[in-house]
Amino acid sequence: MCWASNRNTTRREDLAYCLMGLFDVNMPLLYGEGEKAFIRLQEEIVRQSADQSIFSWVDKAGTDTTYRGLFARSPSEFSGCRDVCPVYGGSTLSRGKGAHYSLTNLGLKIPLRIQYVGKSNLCIANLDGVVKRSGRLIGIYLRYFSETGDQYARVRTNELAKLGTSLNGDWITRDNIYA
Repeated sequence: MCWASNRNTTRREDLAYCLMGLFDVNMPLLYGEGEKAFIRLQEEIVRQSADQSIFSWVDKAGTDTTYRGLFARSPSEFSGCRDVCPVYGGSTLSRGKGAHYSLTNLGLKIPLRIQYVGKSNLCIANLDGVVKRSGRLIGIYLRYFSETGDQYARVRTNELAKLGTSLNGDWITRDNIYA
């Protein structure tokens, strides 16, 4: 996805449409939808792939209080993620459990390995991806905001969580995270 991060098109939706063949997805062309086309593209990609690196985007204009979903608004949000690559193999959550994502009215339902930060509702979700050069695992920051603790939003969108080369500490697997 980072390959397209500096691409310019006449229409914003053409950024998504020109990537359909690259990701081998089909979706209707709806001119006039703007950035929604890119979100639809990502939804189609996760229907076919368990590659969690699609969630490793950074919104440079984001803040600690910005609440977002798991999908990027534009390919430009992948510009700083050239060194992120997916981890394949049975030891990772998505491959070991055969992760299934589904789009619901509550958001994307996804199993993730999370670790809470202190005694707050902030947590780090480990993505099945690493930074190529360092071998460090990556994650994203989430905040839960429902009574049942299963609805989350992405926060601190201006950074990825840089983890060690292995998961240490109190990581728990949540099978039903909605974001």
